Amino acid sequence: MVIKQNKKVSNLIVSLTSYPARINSVYKAIESIKNQSLEAEKIILVLSYEEFPNKEKDLPENLLNLVKDNIEIEWYHNIKSYKKLIPVLIKYPEKIIVTADDDIIYPPDWLEKLYKAYLKKPNMVHCHRAHRISFNRKQKILNYKNWLLEISNVLPSFNNFLTSGAGTLFPVNVLYKDVLNEDLFKNLSPTADDIWFWAMCVMNGTKINVIKNNINSLEFIENTQKNTLWDINGVENKNDSQLKKVLDYYPKILKNLNKKDYMHKYKLIIIKWLSNKKKEIKFIKVFKKTLNNTESELLLWGASSFLEEFLKKHKIKNSKIVGIIDKNQEKWGQKIQGYKIYSPHEIENLKAKKILLTIKNYNKEIYDELNAFLKKNFTNIELLPN
Repeated sequence: MVIKQNKKVSNLIVSLTSYPARINSVYKAIESIKNQSLEAEKIILVLSYEEFPNKEKDLPENLLNLVKDNIEIEWYHNIKSYKKLIPVLIKYPEKIIVTADDDIIYPPDWLEKLYKAYLKKPNMVHCHRAHRISFNRKQKILNYKNWLLEISNVLPSFNNFLTSGAGTLFPVNVLYKDVLNEDLFKNLSPTADDIWFWAMCVMNGTKINVIKNNINSLEFIENTQKNTLWDINGVENKNDSQLKKVLDYYPKILKNLNKKDYMHKYKLIIIKWLSNKKKEIKFIKVFKKTLNNTESELLLWGASSFLEEFLKKHKIKNSKIVGIIDKNQEKWGQKIQGYKIYSPHEIENLKAKKILLTIKNYNKEIYDELNAFLKKNFTNIELLPN
């Protein structure tokens, strides 16, 4: 089904690449990009001479049928995954370029969300999907697998590590001058183009913005997930070795990163929510005493209807409460009695030192689940004794 486009952006190009193993299905990704609520000036598929020596004669009919109007094929020598950006950046240096992958079906508002974010912050790189570069207590970068993955609701930062295939918008002149240096990126990061593109952002002083209502859940095209770059870079840990080479070559990058990410100490405070009315007065005293005795800001965990009723009934207003954390994405941005609801991934920006679990009928399983969640996603958070 074709989605009716609202408008066409004349200086916007979507660029992707493919290779023989996926050439028969890449048309599905292109069709999803074509059927966006916002229309790009061009959709360019970059292919290599080496992999398709007979050019169009080696391509399937389902792909060739799409090559018309604003959909084009560019031919370039084989620089592997770098083909998704480098050739188009060379040919169209004055255009806004959005990168995509050949194994993903993109939802209809995917491109429009990126472009709207760009209009608000034109000097940043904007992406749907990113991970957070994290550090240990000695301010050394953690291994890639220990970063905070697939982040949302975070501030623009050099620490936001873009994943270009999920959709990343590069405005004009946001990448460092070395970005096109083929000898350099082949030597430093031959199979991890995202490391190179991210590094070129940081070297240029360009922050990465994870857009509002970003799309983290990817719909992969069937039978496309065998022998992927993730198998090389993630499973075989080659992301870490290539990142090290890039950072050794560009020491300035480390100076731009926030090495204190996730180094706050948190205390989980558990108050058993009591439904017995006879004990409610005593409970209120315990709750207020907890607020009054803390010298630092705290977060409430659990945006439940019970919490809303409780705060309203007892007129709880305290400047030390900086917000409410909830894992339900539909609640993010809403407010309960004036307290804004945030994603768990926003904890680091809120700078609270304590977390108060506000879930009725507390039991040990809930505490253990929350404890495990924080330890998994915030590797440098120290959970002080309860």
